[in-house]
Amino acid sequence: MKNRILPWLLISLAMLSLAACTATSQAQSVVSPIQANELKPMLQDSSITVIDVRTPEEISEGYMEGADLFLNYNDANFEQQLAALNKSKTYVVYCRSGGRSSSAAAMMEKTGFTKVYNLQGGISGWDGKILRK
Repeated sequence: MKNRILPWLLISLAMLSLAACTATSQAQSVVSPIQANELKPMLQDSSITVIDVRTPEEISEGYMEGADLFLNYNDANFEQQLAALNKSKTYVVYCRSGGRSSSAAAMMEKTGFTKVYNLQGGISGWDGKILRK
């Protein structure tokens, strides 16, 4: 009897493991990396909000055309400012080189945002128009 149950038990465990792996691989991040050339056409879409997460000093040196919102990642209230945003809208986040925006995008995902793009290379990799205040 034991010899008959063991193969079925092993098969059942293997099937459960396979199902768990499939479910895990299907779970997708809401954060998508994006390159500058992919972002340019998206800037025509007024439903997308572009967030610059650099410091005010960095912004004074120039910011991307199309930036809608300026939230200093280093500000003590940064997380509260993100929490006030509409989580169902689409956002593009950028910084100088991509590090802070990557962290900001991960924070956004963790707090329930549904569609976030992180500009790879930040403004340093941007070859579009730069505006100055």
